Amino acid sequence: MDNNIKSKNQTLEYSSEKYSFRVEYNKRKNCFIELFVEKENIIDGYFYNTKMNFSEFTESKKLFRFCDNLEEIYNLISKLIDENLVSIKEIINDNQLILLLKMFVSGSEEPLTAKIKLLKNKFDQSDLINKLYERIEELTFKEHDIDGVTEMLSEKIDKLEGELKAIKKENSELKKNIINIKNDINIQIGDYKTKVTKRNFTRHIDFDKIYENIPHVMTSLNGIQPSNIGWIHVNALNITTTGFDLKITSGENHANFMVQVSWISFN
Repeated sequence: MDNNIKSKNQTLEYSSEKYSFRVEYNKRKNCFIELFVEKENIIDGYFYNTKMNFSEFTESKKLFRFCDNLEEIYNLISKLIDENLVSIKEIINDNQLILLLKMFVSGSEEPLTAKIKLLKNKFDQSDLINKLYERIEELTFKEHDIDGVTEMLSEKIDKLEGELKAIKKENSELKKNIINIKNDINIQIGDYKTKVTKRNFTRHIDFDKIYENIPHVMTSLNGIQPSNIGWIHVNALNITTTGFDLKITSGENHANFMVQVSWISFN
């Protein structure tokens, strides 16, 4: 576009339909601003527009009374577009379109407004043909763009499916390893409660099964009475594949306590 022509676009909605709104100002001619509205993405051969000079803006529209020239009016409309303060108020008898512009000012609850009437016009044949060509080029570009996006998404899907297969395979192998570990490890826990009637006490404990290898046996004290029993030693001795000797040594002749015994065997 010519550098002397300033233009701003916005999509507006009215009655569930989208319209393309454009404001245009030619700095070189500096005699009018054109407002242009047409249906978006639809070529029906018609549009709404108006051309207004400086006095037409300022004499009847309070919104523009502080503007000193057409360029300031264009800049104000452009600012209102950026702030989404331009809308279609109504379309009358399908031949007039009323734009509503609003601006909020400090110290006032009500905004300054301007209603601008655009009249319906018909595209001439050359403009209509050019718009058809532009639309065809746009759709062709979108089609190529969609093909590219589709190809990219397809590659990503293939990659994700490959990663998912690898994760499923790894998960299956982990499950097999866990089963093998469970088969290789046998853990049992036993509780043994006794009353010590002498300071040195030994008892043989049999395992519930015969192991292929000698298990590792661990002992601990869970409950002791009385609290002033003094010192106690618990040891597992003479461990075989069938059982072990539990030896308890106490500092007192009489005491009640519970010994927890656990063992683990690796096949």
